[in-house]
Amino acid sequence: MATRSEPAVALAHEQAAAVHGAYRWVEHRLFALAGAWAARGANDPGARLLLDEASLQHAWHARLWADRLPVLDGVDPDRFTVAPAGCDALFAELADLGDRSGDAPALVAGLSGLYDVVVPALLTSYGHHRRIATEVTDRPTERALGLAASDDAALCAAARRLLDDLAAAPSSLPGERRAPSGSFPSSRLGARLGAHRPAESRLAGV
Repeated sequence: MATRSEPAVALAHEQAAAVHGAYRWVEHRLFALAGAWAARGANDPGARLLLDEASLQHAWHARLWADRLPVLDGVDPDRFTVAPAGCDALFAELADLGDRSGDAPALVAGLSGLYDVVVPALLTSYGHHRRIATEVTDRPTERALGLAASDDAALCAAARRLLDDLAAAPSSLPGERRAPSGSFPSSRLGARLGAHRPAESRLAGV
């Protein structure tokens, strides 16, 4: 159990289902984006390797959260898998960058959007949830949170190393200008996440 600085809270059944469904939605979209970018031929071998690994990790996380959804007679568990407020638009912007993943500045901006903005916000949600989870009733959820958070934190660190390498590498094409490490083509991407995520920079509130 994570070190707790906040009082434990047992989530109501419907609330827990909604939070787990939001986690599933985000991880599944991360899986789809990373896999699509790798398949479209990101122009850097290191980026393709990272995106392939990230896609597999996010797919597994989505399955973890699918397993935490309630199974009730007459209730489709998929109905709980809903985007957190505003995240449809955020991921649409990221998907647009993915359509140009063979272009170095778009690849840098896309990776930074995922692993400097989206996944850190998801990690904040996971961390908050772990701090308030009750040890007796939420042990399976706490385990899923720990596994997903550990993997996602490692992916963020790997992406940051790759982004630093891409920023430092000489241009591979005449006249190509690499985007600065961690930058977006505009400030709208980060602003959109900040506008739509719940308090304390979380993607899914608990």
